[in-house]
This record gives sequence, structure tokens and C-alpha cells, in this order.
Amino acid sequence: MKSKGPALFLLTALFSPLGTLAVEPNHTTPSNGRPAQGTKCPPELEGEANDPMILSFFGKSVHLAFDIGVMKAAIQKVPAVKRNDTVLAGNSSGSLLAAYYSCWGVSEQSTREVEAIVRNFDYSLINAGTRSKMFALLMGRKIREYPHSNINPLIDSLLNRNGKRCEPKGPLMIGAANGDVLKSHDDKIYNEVDNSISFRGRNLGKACTYFVTAPVLEKLLQVPERQRRCELRKIENYEDLKFALFASASEPTFFPKMEETNISKIVDSSVPNHAGRNYIGGYLTWGMAEDYKRSSPGSYAMGSLTKHFSGKIDNLLKSWYTISPTEAMKRGERSMDFQLKPDQIEWDEAIPDTEALFNSGCNIAKEQFRRASQECASFK
Repeated sequence: MKSKGPALFLLTALFSPLGTLAVEPNHTTPSNGRPAQGTKCPPELEGEANDPMILSFFGKSVHLAFDIGVMKAAIQKVPAVKRNDTVLAGNSSGSLLAAYYSCWGVSEQSTREVEAIVRNFDYSLINAGTRSKMFALLMGRKIREYPHSNINPLIDSLLNRNGKRCEPKGPLMIGAANGDVLKSHDDKIYNEVDNSISFRGRNLGKACTYFVTAPVLEKLLQVPERQRRCELRKIENYEDLKFALFASASEPTFFPKMEETNISKIVDSSVPNHAGRNYIGGYLTWGMAEDYKRSSPGSYAMGSLTKHFSGKIDNLLKSWYTISPTEAMKRGERSMDFQLKPDQIEWDEAIPDTEALFNSGCNIAKEQFRRASQECASFK
């Protein structure tokens, strides 16, 4: 059956991971990594799709090459991706791929080109030493955040191709956390139901923002504001898109917060005044699949996950920004119907082995897509 809507390709993050694929019933992980009996099978792998598919890639710090390897397999194995019939979304490093594919389309050629861009990037421009940063944080030391200009060459390479500049028009969704809302204070109260923060009885707004192009804005405006996890900000041109990428990449300890430059672009918000709005990266915006499903309840969510923070680091970040990052990740995971889990990434690498990541992402995804298409047939 032909799909009635585009697939949602949710490429989530600059600073998180990927791995082995498992279909999960009722959002619990089968211990053997196999699809559990009674699990809904991926309609695209079954050859049937009545609703948009959601593909979600959580972030991977400097390990973006792994996601590109997964894309190489997805183009071959997942019909919606092969057809270039996608809605692209992402946070952190995933936002870079989401924007790139939104600009230039999903194809083997565009994937070879982004592979070359990522292979040639100078990773010393990103402060990505996980182990050393964790040690410094736990010792109470200040970590140097690098200037946004360090990743400007990478973003320019992704948004400009063969002398042509990207003008975003297709369906695209990029997430970033609202630093001004989240900045911790003893009297702040977090409402998990609508993902909002209040201070002494005053609503400060939601914890995050989705930067969206017109097609996604139209879709998400169908969801009542009180039910959405994040606020909405328009992407209408090249400058908006570039700003969204910086906002989503500005993770604490990596880059400084990104100050909002055009408050009028924020729409459908319960808070009338956004003075002082700033963005602190995509690491708390894992709910994009959940929110898209609110406007398309029959959608099937497929994607890759990320490594959780250790308890001490999670508690430290919560003390800074009100919400537990790990709990936010887990909520995002619960919206996934089909999961890739990160088992083969060396997280302590400051300079990644891109060739190994390309290969492992592609090989793991190929095997899991093959196994899923065989096993799911028995659970129809």
C-alpha cells in the first residue's frame, strides 16, 4: 500500500549515540534484542504504510559519521527513505544532517557528499573530550566553551552546495532547549505534563523550542499548545536555518548559549514576552516524535537512541537547568516503536575515527533492518 503521508526522518542531536536495532512492545526493551511477540511491525519494512513514518536519530557528540553510515543502509533498505519521502527533524548533531538532507534531498549521491564533509572536518574545533570534561565538572572546575565560529565552516559546507545556497522549504524540524526558562532556581516548578516551568506562580514558558519550516508549522499548529512539549519558531530563510543549527548545537560545555535575535519568529506560545530568550542546545528536546504523533497518531516511530548521562552528571545538569536530561531522553525513547541502540561507539574519543563509524553504522543498520524484516513477518 502506498504511503499516505511523508516519512518523518527525525535525526536527533550533535551530542549523543546509535547502535543495535530492537522493536519494543509497550516501550520496554526485549532482553534478547529481538522483536517481542505482539509488537507492531514497521509498516515500511512490511511494504505497507498508511501514516507517516518517524525516523529518530538522537545525537552523538563528534560521532556524526555513525548516523551517516545508518543513512547509507536506510536508503537501501527503508522504502520511504529510498523514495526521499521524508520529513526531517533533529537536535544537536542530528540537526546538521536534518538540515543538510532537507536542503539537498536524501540520496546516495547527497550521502556520499556529506560523508566527505564530515570526514574532512577538523574535530579539534569542538571541545568533545567526554572523560576529561566529566572529571572537571565533578571537581567543580569551569570548562571552556568554544566560540560558535568554530563550527561555522562545517555549517556553511552543509548549507551551500555547488555554488548554491540552501533556501529551506521542505518539511524540517529542529529542537533546542530554552536556557532562559530552564535556568535553575529553588522556587522553580517543572510541570511534566506540558513541559513548562513556573516561578512563584508565573508561567515562564516551555522547556524547549522547535524551529520549523511552514509544512511542519502547519502540522504542529493542529496540536493544542498546552499538549505540545515545545514552543514553535519559524524557519523562513537561510539565516533562520543557520540560526537554528547554532541554537541546537549550543550544548553546555561545548558552545555558549545562543541569544534569540528575532522574537517575532516565535509563534503559538502561552508566554507573551520572550525577552531574554536564549538557547542551550538540543540535549533536552527528545520529544519530537511524540509531538508529531499527536498530529498524526498512526505514525510509526523508528530511530536511534543515545547513551544516558551518569547519575552524578545528570544530577549536576539538573541543578543547572531544572530538568533531568536522562529522564527527558527516556521519555523520547518511549515514543519510539523501533529502536537502534548505541553499542559500538567509543564515547571518550575527542577525535573520532570517522571511517570506523561510517562502517559500523552502516553494517549494524543493514543487519538489523534485514533481521527485522524477517522476524516481523511472523508477527502480522
